[in-house]
Amino acid sequence: MKEDAFIERYRKWCKCKGYHFSQAKAIDVYDASFNNCPTLSKCEAEKMLITSSAKSLIAALEQRAIIKAQVIHMAEMLPEYECVQSMYGVGEITGAQLIAELGDIRNFANRRSIVAFAGVDPEVNESG
Repeated sequence: MKEDAFIERYRKWCKCKGYHFSQAKAIDVYDASFNNCPTLSKCEAEKMLITSSAKSLIAALEQRAIIKAQVIHMAEMLPEYECVQSMYGVGEITGAQLIAELGDIRNFANRRSIVAFAGVDPEVNESG
């Protein structure tokens, strides 16, 4: 679409939506969209590569969802799962990861001992 045609279409859109039209803004939008939107070439090989990449990405996302469901299912079978899930801010995946990293969470007396075990507790830095 030519710039003049876009500006006129943008003007009509602004009027329809009740916005104040600005030609400078229309030009900015046109330039941004014109410079940032790649077009697909007519080359069949390139289309095939893009389609193949999209299918691979979809397959990877589906596989990730299956693995996530399996990890959650395995973690739910462990006795410490309920204890980990009762912690504030811990979801299903984070809970499973905590169990994998820490082992039986019931061996820790309180949350401060878990923080100390992880090595993320701040040290006291005082003189005297």
